[in-house]
Amino acid sequence: MMDVKARPLRASEMRGLARRIFLTCLSILADTVGYDGLRELEPLPEIVAEFPERGELAEFLSLDECQIEVQKTLSEVERKRYAVYYTVDEGIEVISSSASEFAAPNSIVADPFMGSGRLLSRTVERIGEGRVALAWGVEPLPLPALVALTSLVTILGVSKVKIAVGDAFSLITSPLSSQFPKADVIVTNPPFTRWRLLPKGYRERLLRLVEGLGYSGYIARREVSLQVLSMFLVDHMLREGGFLGAVLPASTFYTIYGRGFKDLLLERYDLRVLVENSESSFSLDSGFKELIILAIKGGEYGGTVMARAGDPPEELGRVD
Repeated sequence: MMDVKARPLRASEMRGLARRIFLTCLSILADTVGYDGLRELEPLPEIVAEFPERGELAEFLSLDECQIEVQKTLSEVERKRYAVYYTVDEGIEVISSSASEFAAPNSIVADPFMGSGRLLSRTVERIGEGRVALAWGVEPLPLPALVALTSLVTILGVSKVKIAVGDAFSLITSPLSSQFPKADVIVTNPPFTRWRLLPKGYRERLLRLVEGLGYSGYIARREVSLQVLSMFLVDHMLREGGFLGAVLPASTFYTIYGRGFKDLLLERYDLRVLVENSESSFSLDSGFKELIILAIKGGEYGGTVMARAGDPPEELGRVD
């Protein structure tokens, strides 16, 4: 994660798997808005600098395949730089089913760190189009953003979807942040990029932004962790009484870097369920142990259930 905008996609430069994903998504979107309407569909002009010819459009893959396979279009260096380790099916099932139980009519559902939108789109699908007023998400890389846009438009239509391409911290805290209304449901797998690997200027700017949002009391030291700062941003965008489902490294709960977030959880959330996996991770290829938190912002703490992915729904606790 860095505040460096990736180059928009150009049809003439796309090759192999990336091109098949690119053409598949544009073909599906063209079925909805028409080929000529692609250039008017926000934020496609930011994602695509050069469109293919109409006759080149074809569906080479399913949308689900696009959401999974897009990770393979990135080099290992890029995957680490942007923390491209998307949520696996077990994690998606846990979070989306719990979010569906909570969501009220006219819910705003969001993921500020959405990747290819698989967690967000499956959650929206599980909640149901009729109960979702808006789904919004942010993604720095154009091809995953295109996949996410396509998936959400397929479920909700154009008018209920807002996607932005860029750095979530910069966009959500900018003067134009009103385009991202506070959400009733946030589902997310925030980026895990080691703090020391981020450019110094970006680290300093992140700290200023997060402290400017009112979280300075939760930052105990200047060397924090990106996922903890990400969760402060998530808290900022979640309405009181809203549902939070998030994948986090287990280390968040026992290292000094996570102390501020643990304090925030205790003060502001009813942490209903902590879910662990039989495998170490809920993120593809991440390589470290992770937990899922299911929580409600506000309200009195009523105890936390420890569960495993795959447990019957009643053992995960209810969030309504």
